[in-house]
This record gives sequence, structure tokens and C-alpha cells, in this order.
Amino acid sequence: PVVFKSTFDGFFRTELEACLCRMGVTRVLVCGLVTSACVLSTALGAFHRGFDVLLVEDCCADRSVARHQATVAMYADYCFRTLSTQDVSELLPRLHAPSRAPQALPVHIPGR
Repeated sequence: PVVFKSTFDGFFRTELEACLCRMGVTRVLVCGLVTSACVLSTALGAFHRGFDVLLVEDCCADRSVARHQATVAMYADYCFRTLSTQDVSELLPRLHAPSRAPQALPVHIPGR
């Protein structure tokens, strides 16, 4: 599904949360532009709603590298965990593997 937003936070006054809940989603990967605004607001929106939030750091950018890095440093391991696209490609088979029990992510994300 495509969810259109009119503010920084992808959850604010949208059907995003309801859509994710209908699909049974408990973990979200967040990426996009601008790290210190839309990406952060959406990541915090997911965090406040109880989702496990993973920020794909090399799929985000800001108006400056310094601002991007400062935003990630301030919130990483507090409201979200960071990982790279390489980490995602290594974890995807695990996340989609059929299992009777939910798949837990390792405490240490590969490459970190």
C-alpha cells in the first residue's frame, strides 16, 4: 500500500499504523530524506506506537552530512537501531524464514 503524508511524521493523520497492524507488522525499516526532519519524525512515530524501528542509515540523507550524523548519533540505540543496506541484505533471509516463533534480531547487527 501507498500512504500519503502531509507532515514530517508518516504516522500523523495517516492510515500507516492501521495498515501495518492489519498486516501484522511489528518491525519497520525507516529510510528517506531529510534525516533530521521527516525520517526522524517517522522513526519516532513508529517508536511511540511500539514498533521495533530500524533505521537504514545509508539510505538516509540530510542537508549536510554533519546534520545527518548528529541526528543518528543522538537517537541511535535509544529510539531506533541503525543498520546498513548490506546489513539488511544479510538479515532479510532470516526475517522471512518460515518459523513457528518470531525471529529475533541479534543484539549485534552484522557489520556494526
